[in-house]
Amino acid sequence: MATAEGILIASTLTGLLGWRSLRATRAARSEQLHFLDPFLPALEQPEVRASALGYPVARGRLDGHALRLELIPDTLAFRTLPVLWLEARWARPHGGRLRVVVRPTGAEYFGHDHTLTRRFDLGDWPVPAEAWGERGSGDLLQRLLTLDPAAFPALKLVSAREHELRVVLKCAKADTSGYRVLRRARFLSPVVDPAFVDETVRVLRGIEQALGVVPVLP
Repeated sequence: MATAEGILIASTLTGLLGWRSLRATRAARSEQLHFLDPFLPALEQPEVRASALGYPVARGRLDGHALRLELIPDTLAFRTLPVLWLEARWARPHGGRLRVVVRPTGAEYFGHDHTLTRRFDLGDWPVPAEAWGERGSGDLLQRLLTLDPAAFPALKLVSAREHELRVVLKCAKADTSGYRVLRRARFLSPVVDPAFVDETVRVLRGIEQALGVVPVLP
């Protein structure tokens, strides 16, 4: 009888712990869908949906041009802590193709583009960076070099193409305790604050102004 009671108690406790874990997981997923909410006042006609990974994707317009914002977790095993990146895709066309990785580590999977084979020297920039392009991309690069990357500490990637400007910024690192104990990449709210929203908007507008395509609104 004692053994049966012990099994019943153990089963009940296991079920309770499982229920609490499931409840906490659902609450965390619901919370992370609001990570991009601080961007919504800066967008025209904003809408938010969940990506396949359960992170928010926000769409709207900035200065009259379509903008797509997506949070992408980087959980590669060799990293000390997983990183949450913000990818911004702005519908601003460019007369050439250029990709610049700022402060490269060699692990920027989102920076690969095998169609760009010409490498450029960025020795004059105040931060380490690597650039690739194609024939005719040198002019775009020279314009971009007028931008001060030190003013945008979160900036990781700049990609100019025929149909869009793509920028990747470092948004947040995973919670240290949760990752080291449970190996779970949990990003605590808020991952986006007003200062990060401001930096993202400034870097998008600053790059467009540097490239000299069409003047953007103040």
